[in-house]
Amino acid sequence: MSNGLFVTNITNELFKTDDKDTSKAIKKFLNKQGNKGKKITLNIANSKVKKVTGRYHKSIKKGKVYKDDDNIWGVRIYSNAPHSHLIEDGHNVVRGGKVIGKVKGKKVLSKFEKDYAKKFYKDCENLVDELLEDGFSW
Repeated sequence: MSNGLFVTNITNELFKTDDKDTSKAIKKFLNKQGNKGKKITLNIANSKVKKVTGRYHKSIKKGKVYKDDDNIWGVRIYSNAPHSHLIEDGHNVVRGGKVIGKVKGKKVLSKFEKDYAKKFYKDCENLVDELLEDGFSW
């Protein structure tokens, strides 16, 4: 087993904890990560999506830190614009009832996920290191 995989497994176990102090640290960490993620997503959106009204850009949000059914912490970056799926996945251009073309998806959120994953895992490893230095134990 490689060292990175071990730390990732520890991180996964840490994110399942019920310890109050650790939960507080995880919430703070995920809020910061969510804010970073929102900023990065907005930068990607600004470079890929032309601003006509700016509604799509304003609709990119950071959700609340949550615990899922498997007792694992998380935070979401999402767009609540009704047309965000069209920008993300692409759509047909229809004029007079006929399809005259296709607009490719910009894949803003997908690009964010792909680009940010390594940085996020590295930050998670750093969180584990900090908590272990502060005396956290299972």
